[in-house]
Amino acid sequence: MRCTSCGTENEASNSFCTQCGKRLVPAAARTEATRADSAVPAAAAPQDEPGRSEPRAEDAARRAADEYAVPAQWQVGDRILGLYEVKQVHEGGGMGLVYRVHHRDWNLDLAVKSPRPDYFRSEAQKQGFIRECDTWIELGLHPHIVSCHYVRTLGGIPRVFAEY
Repeated sequence: MRCTSCGTENEASNSFCTQCGKRLVPAAARTEATRADSAVPAAAAPQDEPGRSEPRAEDAARRAADEYAVPAQWQVGDRILGLYEVKQVHEGGGMGLVYRVHHRDWNLDLAVKSPRPDYFRSEAQKQGFIRECDTWIELGLHPHIVSCHYVRTLGGIPRVFAEY
């Protein structure tokens, strides 16, 4: 299923885009109301030509550059990509840090598990981590499992966005 916000192709079973985190809506179920829920805010929307459904290559390149420019470690008060506001940093994890962030579009606090940059020694290790997180996402809702919304690579680090 293609994300209407960033154009990323996602698994049909995903509820949220793995790239930008926007809610995915099947094409058959889209209405004006659901389009408004999944659309990029007007101020952030790429200025594509009328009638284009795909983002322009330069817009995708700019977004990728912005996501790579995110710092490896975040501080309370940081705004990440203008979308996430860091509220709290939980330190002491063996693998990395957990941040409490406020998702400004969803008006919701999320936990962001962020492995330390030196945790990954190869691209294969990053991809394995992402696959493991995708499995978590696919578990869906359960009263005894924290729900994982999506995985997003920011600052070159795959980060897990879950319910706080």
